[in-house]
Amino acid sequence: MASKFRVVVSASRRTDIPAFYMPWFMDRVDKGRVAVVNPFNQQEKIIKLTFDSVHSIVFWSKNYGAFLKGRYGEQLKEKGFNLFFHFTINSPSARYERTMPAIEDRFRQLNALCQKHGADSVTWRFDPICFFEVNGKKKNNLYDFRKIAENVANSGVTRCITSFRDDYRKVDRRTKAMTGFCFIDVSFDEKTHVLRRMNGFLKTRGMTLAACCEKEILAAL
Repeated sequence: MASKFRVVVSASRRTDIPAFYMPWFMDRVDKGRVAVVNPFNQQEKIIKLTFDSVHSIVFWSKNYGAFLKGRYGEQLKEKGFNLFFHFTINSPSARYERTMPAIEDRFRQLNALCQKHGADSVTWRFDPICFFEVNGKKKNNLYDFRKIAENVANSGVTRCITSFRDDYRKVDRRTKAMTGFCFIDVSFDEKTHVLRRMNGFLKTRGMTLAACCEKEILAAL
């Protein structure tokens, strides 16, 4: 009998488990537990992965190809777990997402997830919004946001989550080696303007927009 209170397991924001580590994750499920190390204090915590302890598993990925091919979702549902999916689909760019499958393949993955597990279990993430300069010209990664949104809406997904790029040291190190390219920040007003335009377009497609970790901008909106 399941306990009254069960947890939601996030698998995982630190790395792409569905794309690269599902055999390991399924082994942990079979064993009924996983050890998680806090990256800040190195303390280890044991998380139970049994049906009576876990209500839902939330997967985060940019590529669900291996997950779908291995039928891992079906296996987990047979074990009684509820599943939820964050699927990040950004504008394709060989410059900053070199290893991603073609965007048409990811649309097919999205449709397969919705057909197998229900569109209500899937949230689309256009994340992050990036502003940058290429050879002195200001650009962003929103150039085919509408095309992506239309494909996502056609799959039945009704939620989009976004945020603006944050600075990370490892990203800064990589971009410094890229000739003629650098990330830039933009004004608060420009960010709110971008979100208003995104929200307005998504509404016409029956979708809602949420912003992650953007409290000041949300307050202004």
